[in-house]
This record gives sequence, structure tokens and C-alpha cells, in this order.
Amino acid sequence: LMNGDGSLSVYDAARQSFLVSRLPIPRSFRQFFSTVTVSPQGSFAAIVSASLFSRQISLFKTYDLIEQEFALPVATYTLPREKKGDMNVIFAQDEKTVFFAYGNTLHFLSTERQEQKELIIGGTLGSIVLTGSDRLAVLHEDAGAITIIDASHQRIVKTIEVESIPLQAIYNAIPQKLYVMHKESGNLSVIDPQIAARESNISVGKNPSSLAVNTQNGDIFVAHGTEGVASIIDKNNRVKTFDLDSLLGTGYFPFFFSFFPQLYFWQYF
Repeated sequence: LMNGDGSLSVYDAARQSFLVSRLPIPRSFRQFFSTVTVSPQGSFAAIVSASLFSRQISLFKTYDLIEQEFALPVATYTLPREKKGDMNVIFAQDEKTVFFAYGNTLHFLSTERQEQKELIIGGTLGSIVLTGSDRLAVLHEDAGAITIIDASHQRIVKTIEVESIPLQAIYNAIPQKLYVMHKESGNLSVIDPQIAARESNISVGKNPSSLAVNTQNGDIFVAHGTEGVASIIDKNNRVKTFDLDSLLGTGYFPFFFSFFPQLYFWQYF
């Protein structure tokens, strides 16, 4: 967790306790705005910072960051500030590459050496989703579209039109489908990333706000913003809606933790 004061906290969900409460991060590796992303196996942490003129991605070995008083990154990448677009980061499953979408470009950043490549996609890019094997899905913030990327060859496979600007997407490994959320319509688009084709729509109801997937049985969980309800979509695309505690009515986000397994909701104030 990246705290508001620029420090880092590390939480052990299995033990339900903090390993590190507030670890100070040197200012040279964090600027006006910082986020942290951890790799799938926990070996690396990427700290992404924003200043008035640039964006910086510092890659640390997680052990060094926690255990060493003055940890140094294995690589640092600095990119010019774009006029628009959020910063979106995700690690490859093998942890050898960081994918960084910003502006109209997808950057491929090595965790093994100071090496970067880029692919200009166009538009304003949003979040990135790993879709199994070597394919990525990149959402567009300014259009109803998703671009499928062949990550191994760093090329565009196809840009798929969807019904409206995609708010969020999640990959379900059991049916091997990508589920894309559209807030305005209350629908999810179902996409097969291997053939880069849109298959169907699922109506989930008013004001969908975030998604999570049960990695054990393939159920999709949908939170509905301030509606005080959530939905479950089973493997046959059947939708069931249930009420939540009224305390969650100000906005909440589901997270499925497969270790237990349990579904959590964290609330954003």
C-alpha cells in the first residue's frame, strides 16, 4: 500500500497483520503522486511517480525494499509527461517485463536490465489486463474500444469496438474470456482474446462500478457503486443480485482472495 505521506505499508493477508507499517521511500523515487504495483510472485515492486514534467517508474526487488534501509532500484525509467491519460502498470506473469500504458503508447520495460521498447496504439490508453498466454487487452479511455496486443512480438492484433467507453475489464481464466464493464448501459461485453472477437453482452443492472473474479469456480462479482447491491455472474452467464450492508452505499470495490478463499469489499471514501 502506498500511503498519502509517501511511505509504504506491507500487509500479510494470511496472517491479517502488517509486516511493515510505514516504510519511508526516498523522495528521489517518489514525486508529487505515487502508486505501487507488486509483481505476480511478489519478487518486484514498481513505484510510479508523477511530477510536473515527467513520469518515473522505479523497479525494486521487494526484499530489498523491505529489508534494506537504503534500497536501490534494479532499473528506473523516465518518460515525458503526456497531455492526457492515466498511468497504468501491470507485470507480465513471468515478471520479466512491466507493461506501462500512458498517453497513446504501451511501453515494455525490462526488470532484468535497463531496456525499454514501445508500441504506439493511438487514442488515450487506460488500464491493462493480462489475458493468458502472451496476450494483453488495453482499454481506451476516450473511445468505446479495446486493443488486443501480442506481447511476445509487441504488435497490435486487433482493436475491438464495444458499446461505450470501457470502465474496467477482468480476465476469467476458466472460460478464457475477457469481461468488460460499461457503466452507462449496465452491461458487460464478453470478449474472446485469443481470436480477438466480441461474443455477447450481459445485462447486470444499474451503475456497475467494479469487477472481481472467483479464480476457483469462475464466478464474476460486480459491485454497483452507490446502489447498495452486488451481482454474481455464473459460468452460464446467469446473473443473481444480492443486497449489501447499507454502510457500503458510498462506493465499494470487490476483491477475491483465493488463498482463503473469500470475497472482500474495500470502501473508498
